[in-house]
Amino acid sequence: MDNSTVTKKTIKGLFWVFSGTGGQQVVQIFILGVLARLLSAQDFGLVNAAQIVIGFSSLFSHLGIGPAIVQRKVLTEQHITTGYTVSLITGVSFTLLNCFFAPVIASIMNMSELTEIIRVISLLFIVQSFNII
Repeated sequence: MDNSTVTKKTIKGLFWVFSGTGGQQVVQIFILGVLARLLSAQDFGLVNAAQIVIGFSSLFSHLGIGPAIVQRKVLTEQHITTGYTVSLITGVSFTLLNCFFAPVIASIMNMSELTEIIRVISLLFIVQSFNII
């Protein structure tokens, strides 16, 4: 493979990565604006605190399962099934962990109302587990 082909593939890959990340940021800014208009200042703060907790947990929940499958040269049905299974188990585990520790996190942040918000938003780990693969 010559260098110009590698360079073109690299630039194309970077374009798609930046496009995906940029699109995600635009959607997040839009959602943030909508929430800021619809919620009171206290409720907006609670939702943002919950998003911080879920975002931090999300860093650990994906565990590189998707990238490991993408990098396989030969991909079998067993690889995909295993990826889905591990991803679903991880999603359920992180949902349960966040639900269990929600009162502790809420007391650390001195926001008692945060418990139920974390529990509801943590259900996203299960939904996201289907998108990882």
